[in-house]
Amino acid sequence: MVRRLSRVGSGLLLAMIAACGGDGDSSAGPASSGRSASSGPPAPSESPAPDQAAGDSCGGVVDKVESHLASAAEVRSVRNVRVVGGCTSVEILTTLGDADSAAATRLCTSAAEVAYSKDTNGLTVLSAAGKELAVGISGASCIGEP
Repeated sequence: MVRRLSRVGSGLLLAMIAACGGDGDSSAGPASSGRSASSGPPAPSESPAPDQAAGDSCGGVVDKVESHLASAAEVRSVRNVRVVGGCTSVEILTTLGDADSAAATRLCTSAAEVAYSKDTNGLTVLSAAGKELAVGISGASCIGEP
């Protein structure tokens, strides 16, 4: 009986690992999707993100945000738009300096016009060094970080 339970437990464990995509590589980082807005190499603060066209797994939110930001004055500072935390949050990685919270707040406000859905309820704008410059949540205005 103990051996049978052990086999069942081992089988369940293997099924869970397979379902979660576990391949023994724990260095992959959190799941995210997005596309680079420039052709430069990823910054050291970025975790590797697969290049999923149109953010398809999250209703195309990456494409919506990128298209909308294309008309923003600060568009040249956008390096990458990606979805993190499943589909709960959009991260905008920029080339902005750590003191550029006003520009980051404008980017956040612009992105907020199209980013929020039943699944996506948060926005974060990061500096080139990875500092959080502005944040937004569904139903509230974006705020800049000092």
